[in-house]
Amino acid sequence: MPIIIKNHKIDWLIAVGSALLFLVLVYAPRTNNQKEIPILIKTFGQQDRWGYDLYVSGSLYIHQPNIPAVGGDIGFATEADARKVAELMVGKMRKNIFPPAVTVEDLRGVGIVE
Repeated sequence: MPIIIKNHKIDWLIAVGSALLFLVLVYAPRTNNQKEIPILIKTFGQQDRWGYDLYVSGSLYIHQPNIPAVGGDIGFATEADARKVAELMVGKMRKNIFPPAVTVEDLRGVGIVE
């Protein structure tokens, strides 16, 4: 019967190497022949209360009935405002920023808040 000696340093190196390889494969820049994942924006609401939904590959990913990053239950004043922030979110998702959070500075940048 052979004697097996465990080397925990090798096990650790294999685990770390596997994790790094996984991260490189997942977050590697796309080449031109790779297709982007489809993200669909749908706005909803009426009058002065608008929101948006983001669908990724046909499935609802984000439902945003309120203006993010500002407290309270306040919807977007116009459909155009809701779409601006939805497009901002899509841009962050395409840049692999997860979670694609919106800050007050982002909202200022697109003219939603002062």
